[in-house]
Amino acid sequence: MEEPDATALSRRAPEVRRRKVVDAARRMFLTQGYERTRVEQVAEAAGVSVGLVYKQHPTKAHLLQAVRDDFEDRFLAALERPEIQAATPRARFRPIVSALFETAATSPELQGMLDLPPAAPGAAPARLHARIAALIAEGVASGDYRGVDPSRAAVVAYGMVDAALRQTLAAASEADARAFVDLLVEAWSHWLLARD
Repeated sequence: MEEPDATALSRRAPEVRRRKVVDAARRMFLTQGYERTRVEQVAEAAGVSVGLVYKQHPTKAHLLQAVRDDFEDRFLAALERPEIQAATPRARFRPIVSALFETAATSPELQGMLDLPPAAPGAAPARLHARIAALIAEGVASGDYRGVDPSRAAVVAYGMVDAALRQTLAAASEADARAFVDLLVEAWSHWLLARD
């Protein structure tokens, strides 16, 4: 097996250190809470200097956003699943909602993340909001969806899923998750689908 060269390792080193910091911050925020976690503790847990943490993340709020971005990436990846991309806008509701619920089910830390300040409940992360709006815009353009404003509709759609995920995670019931998926699919169908 060929050893990686020093240049390749040094190019990856900043990302490796960033990953260590974000992982340590996630653990600390979830175990101690956002308010009680100090940047110095995150640095120690990551095995890096406090200066490096501040260089990567100028404030503790920026560090929390980096942790949130990791979770947002998981949900964005779920929206790119082939079954969603291959479906017509009219047939996307169930695959989208199912993918989001499956992602939440495989992210045991999600409940703790939802409870961390300062993000407001129901406020969609920017990239996730943009992707949902783009999916809705495709449906409007194809004529499958009513002529709604995709950006505003994305806020409503995200809020519905956010509330249902919070309830499902609190109940920790697979039956609740299935029921919420069914209700969300039905609600989205009545709300978004164009009438023939």
